[in-house]
Amino acid sequence: MAIRKPIVIVEGPKTANLLSVWGDTLTSVRIRDAVGHESDTCTLTFRVSPPFPAMPPRGTRYTVRIGWAQNAMAKVGVYTVQRTGLAGNPDGGHLMTVECRAADLIEKAKSVDSGHWDNTTLGAIVADVAKGLGLKAAVDPKLKGIRIPYRARVNQEAMDFLSDLADDFGAAVKVAGGQIVMTERGAGRTASGGALPGLTIPYA
Repeated sequence: MAIRKPIVIVEGPKTANLLSVWGDTLTSVRIRDAVGHESDTCTLTFRVSPPFPAMPPRGTRYTVRIGWAQNAMAKVGVYTVQRTGLAGNPDGGHLMTVECRAADLIEKAKSVDSGHWDNTTLGAIVADVAKGLGLKAAVDPKLKGIRIPYRARVNQEAMDFLSDLADDFGAAVKVAGGQIVMTERGAGRTASGGALPGLTIPYA
């Protein structure tokens, strides 16, 4: 049985695939999927040696895609550089880390506001809050139609309010890809209601 080869592509501001530039100096690409107030993160780790390469400036944007060789690539997210670091010694070698945060407008989602909703649905409340932030909303169909007689938001950040709302109905909420996403916690579904595809890695 043929073993599929996993592929990671990191696109920079001017380069379609930076892995062709970085070569084997890149040792890992680590993605962390967060919920609530936290942003998704991407950490790039490089093995470097003197003279050390210039570190990317704060705010540099990278797009990460993953997939299998000879297949379509899936976009994981767009990230901006937050900080960089260099550690090691002449004997053991040096590692450069580039820590990035998802470019997902999460700072905007921390805005404080008040309001209330009467006799509406969970999906309508999420959509209304998202609209106020200039974002779109994606709510799991199993959650979208839940009736809510009354809900108030009093001097709360948008993500505080939505996180409390999500907790009441066993859901998780996050800002990603320019939209507010609410899914049933642990259900293994996307926000559109489709099942998350399984990933099988053959033993070699």
